This record gives sequence, C-alpha cells and structure tokens, in this order.
Amino acid sequence: MIVAINFSPGSVPVVDLRIWVSQTTVSTVTPAYFNFTGTFDGASASPTYGYASIVSKAGTTAWGSGISNYSTTAAQDTTYSTPWGTGNSTGANNWGAQYQSQQFIEVGLNLTRIGVDPALYSALSPCQSLFSNIFFKSRSSNSFTSNMQDFVTPLVFLRDPVMDYGVKPDTLRCNHTTGTIKITNNTTMGYYTWQTANGVISGASSDSSQLNITKPGTYIVSSSPAQGCPATRKDTVVIPIDTFPPVASVVVTLVGGLTSTGYLQLYGGNTTASNYATPFGGSQGLLWNWSGPHSFGSTVQNPRTVDTAWGTYQLIVTEKRNGCTAMASQNVTPALFGVLEVKVPGVNGPHDESPSAPSFYLAGSQGISNVSLIANLNKPVTGTIVMYNIAGQALARKTVTLGKGANVVQLPATQRRSAQVVTLFVQDKLVFSQKLIF
Repeated sequence: MIVAINFSPGSVPVVDLRIWVSQTTVSTVTPAYFNFTGTFDGASASPTYGYASIVSKAGTTAWGSGISNYSTTAAQDTTYSTPWGTGNSTGANNWGAQYQSQQFIEVGLNLTRIGVDPALYSALSPCQSLFSNIFFKSRSSNSFTSNMQDFVTPLVFLRDPVMDYGVKPDTLRCNHTTGTIKITNNTTMGYYTWQTANGVISGASSDSSQLNITKPGTYIVSSSPAQGCPATRKDTVVIPIDTFPPVASVVVTLVGGLTSTGYLQLYGGNTTASNYATPFGGSQGLLWNWSGPHSFGSTVQNPRTVDTAWGTYQLIVTEKRNGCTAMASQNVTPALFGVLEVKVPGVNGPHDESPSAPSFYLAGSQGISNVSLIANLNKPVTGTIVMYNIAGQALARKTVTLGKGANVVQLPATQRRSAQVVTLFVQDKLVFSQKLIF
C-alpha cells in the first residue's frame, strides 16, 4: 500500500491511496469496503500488475484528518513545532516555536475506513496485521511515477496494541454483599476475559468491562484489542471483605424506685470498644436500635422508658462503615434491683421473714387465693397492692385500708399459676416488694 501526500503551497494537501493489485482485478472486482477510482499505474516489468488508486465507499473525501501551514499568511499558520522549537527561513539562525507558513503537514489515516482493517475480513484474524513495516520517501514531482528523491530506512509498523485502561476494585461489606470491578478505558477499547481461583463471578456487562462478584478473593482480567486476539495485558485484582462487627452492651438502672413515677434508664454501648483498628480503619459511628416489652423502641444510644415495664430489652448496634451488627440483651425484673424471694408458709415451707422488710411478710397455705399480706404498722394508711408476673405485666390491683397494728390482707386473685411479684404502694411509694413462688 502506498499513501501519497501531494502538498502544494497555498493549497489543501491531497491524499492519494494506492494498493498493489492486478489490472484484471481492478476491471472485474467490486471491493466490499472501498472503490477503485480507475487510476492504475502498472509496473514496467509486469504491466498487468500495478498500483490502483482507491477511495472510500462514503465518497472521495480524505481518509483521515490533516493539518498544515499552507495559507501563506503567518497569522493564520499557528501550528506549534517540537518542544525545543524549529528553524525557519526568515533569517540566519532564526529559531521559533511554530512552523512557518507552507512548511508543515500532518495527516492521520483511518485504516478501517480505508478498508484494510483485518477485522473486516472473516478469513483473517482481527489481530493479523496486513503490514509489518513502513517506508518513507519523497519524489521529484506530483506525478505518481516520478523519481524518488529521498527516503528513510524502513521502520517497524507492527506493534502490540497498548491496552490503556484503569481498574477500580471494590470492597464487600455486611451491607454490600455484591460488588463490582470496573474497567475504564482511557484511549483504547478492548476485549476482556475474567477468571478467579477463590471468588464467585455472578455476572458481567455486555463488553465485560464491569464484573459482578459475590465473594472476596482474587480476580484476574486478561485484555486484548479484539475478540480472538491474544492477550497483551493481564491484571490481578484482590477483593477484600469488611465484616468486622461493633461491640454491643446493655446496662439498665432503675430511676425513682418502684413507684408510679419510676422508670428504667437504658445505656447502650460500646462506642469505645467498637472503635478498634481494622484494615479498613476505625469506627465511623454507630446506629442504635432498641426493642422491648410493651412495644418499646428507640434509635438513640441511651433511651429511657416511661415506666417500669419489666421484660427483655434488646439492643442491635450497627457499624456505619460496613453495616455489620452486634446484639446484646438484658432481662429486667424487680429482682434485678434487690427484690428478695420469700417462701410462703404452707406452700414452700416454714415462714422466713425478709430481713429487708421487717414490717411486712406473706403468710398463707396452698394456692394463691389463700396467701395474705401481713402488715404491722404504727399508723393507719391507704395503699394499693399490685400483682406482677416475672415479665413485669400487672396482673391485678387492689386498694386496701390498713390500720395501726397488725393487718391481714388477702392478695387479689389472679389466673396465673407461676412465680409472681407482690408489691404494696403507699402514696405512690413502694414499701414492700417480694417474689412469690408456689
């Protein structure tokens, strides 16, 4: 193939492209990807073969793009030369940053548009080069058959394509279980194939430039300029996984005592223990999710209840960096705050007064309906007996009037036959609380 560039000062450069073929082919064959112009210069030794001029199927326009200084007006010719400048003819030892008028031409050719791209032909490999060397020469005139004036030694034209792309890996996390590996092409397009020894590939984009993965591991991408071409670049991408959990803990305190205005203060943690060193950095903050009896819920670290609702309080702590969670819980009962167990005579053995409440005790026989509260008082009072189950649910209430001295009050009957907590409130203050086992 000969690319002839005819450059006349003051005129647009003309590109004349020719290929070596037989005259019979020019006369009888209609090419699929270009057209013959009818211009044919045969060789003197074999006139049946020569160089035929071809043009694009899209028309007789140039095969690529070109720039040149041909206007003869210096203000219009602003093509920069090499970084170190270039000489010109305006004076002795004159050196400038730009080529002078009518001095420079640069042409870029699109071989695919010319029709000599091997990928266009099914009989050829898309990476099989049709040309291996390039040879520069100049001739004495515009005539295609004019004498050669000067030349440069042949240069290697065939090189492995440069696969110019960047690879962006991913990190799997508790809240990001499906990741991607993305390839971004900078100056070239390519064909990519993937393999992995210990990961899992769940899918890819249509051109394989994005890989979907569901497991950490090592992924290898091989790239080539087109399908069927050998790989000219290979990259290994290691996908890590961040599943380091936070640390959860629950502490519960009773504020205001076992009264009608008392409540539970919950403390969630642990922010300090959760901020430990990992390959992905420390903690980026925590999220809090509380749940508990009576539809209790909160998203703050240290919430409080509106009353003393007994039951199990659970805290789920989530690390913002990776979405990983940790859980802690606490079963909250009156016994957690010092309520003592009292055995009822006739039910669990002989009477054993509680040393923590010498003025009150329980007495009775088999069956909850036969158990009574014995109260020894110095003055008459009005109070309320409340029966709770172990989960903190109020089962029954009874208002009582207690006189000075010994009082025997039968406990309110309940349907439950399990351990219960007997409480006595006087003026909203808890004066007696015991666990009853029967």
